[in-house]
Amino acid sequence: MQEVLKECLREGELAQQWRAVETAETLEAMMAAAWVLARALVLLLMSQVLEARAAEPVSWPDCKVCGKRLRSKGWVTRQWRGVIGRVEWRRRVGRCPSGCRIRQVAPLDQALGLEAYASTSMVVQEMACLLAVLMPFELGPLRVGATHERCAQCEQRVALGTGIRA
Repeated sequence: MQEVLKECLREGELAQQWRAVETAETLEAMMAAAWVLARALVLLLMSQVLEARAAEPVSWPDCKVCGKRLRSKGWVTRQWRGVIGRVEWRRRVGRCPSGCRIRQVAPLDQALGLEAYASTSMVVQEMACLLAVLMPFELGPLRVGATHERCAQCEQRVALGTGIRA
């Protein structure tokens, strides 16, 4: 694991973030770059763990309508946004071989406690609601808390505690 991490930092997906930490001139800039690197590392590790779990054999449940064992329909990509960011993985989905009108079933989603078609954690939804209620009206046009990807500069401001100023 340690060797894989070193390779990711030198040449892999995290190389750019690692170079930003190494080349930061001030302690504050180094801390902000380290925060971005840590976030990217956590998301990468989560993706790998989810991919490994998805590769495990699946015990398909029975159809709730006809009782036949569900069959795999292949792999489907799933995305989910949590407090740290958006993680993406592929998992198996299944349907009834008799064509019963049920939704596709993803055993890994159920094992992870995910609701069907939910794409955002309840914590993020609650934070967005609080932000919408507590944010000054003047900051509304900045779309703080929108579902768009944040720029690296915004992440660094948040990491430094300076936030976005009107």
